[in-house]
Amino acid sequence: MKSCAGITQHVEMAEQYIGKTFEPQKGLVFVGPFHTAKEAARWLSFMVAQRSGACEVDLPGYCIDSSPWYGVIFQSAKELDGFEPMEEQFPVVNGH
Repeated sequence: MKSCAGITQHVEMAEQYIGKTFEPQKGLVFVGPFHTAKEAARWLSFMVAQRSGACEVDLPGYCIDSSPWYGVIFQSAKELDGFEPMEEQFPVVNGH
């Protein structure tokens, strides 16, 4: 299993994406909230550096507003080839 980590502003959308894209996966853990994208990005860099061979995953759920950020880490058995969210599957979420 490979460790994966990412950041998002929308936990539910990221959880759905991870469930569909990285099946089977286990140990899904969300942390936060982080108040800024910069704070979340620092956490992500730290987690990737701490876990040997961990991959950074681009997750859906970014919006340009004051919503808090969350980090996520999980284990995936799937080979990772730079998965990116499909815009038609996970449209950009606008502010409330």
